[in-house]
Amino acid sequence: MKPVTEQRNCPKCNEECHRDSVDVGVGVIHGPYGCPQCGWSEDKEYDLSTGKDPVDEKGGAIDQYGGYHPPGSSMALAYRLARAVVAGGRPALGGRIKDGSG
Repeated sequence: MKPVTEQRNCPKCNEECHRDSVDVGVGVIHGPYGCPQCGWSEDKEYDLSTGKDPVDEKGGAIDQYGGYHPPGSSMALAYRLARAVVAGGRPALGGRIKDGSG
């Protein structure tokens, strides 16, 4: 028997939502639904649609699907770079990436 896939639209922007799921052998664990367009999550802790900063004080980042990206991971770096672009500045990358500017 195949699991039923439930489609859900975002209550804020009406885009199609997604969620992560994992089959642990005795059942399937589902993460919260999240919207890739506006950052909404059905779990308030991961809801980024209100402008919550996904980057924590250690440099890791959460996503709207209930995931955590540890400091130094490519996704955490991407969130830090996006935050800097939105703020109009340049993030401190800790010497890990050279951009050719010195």
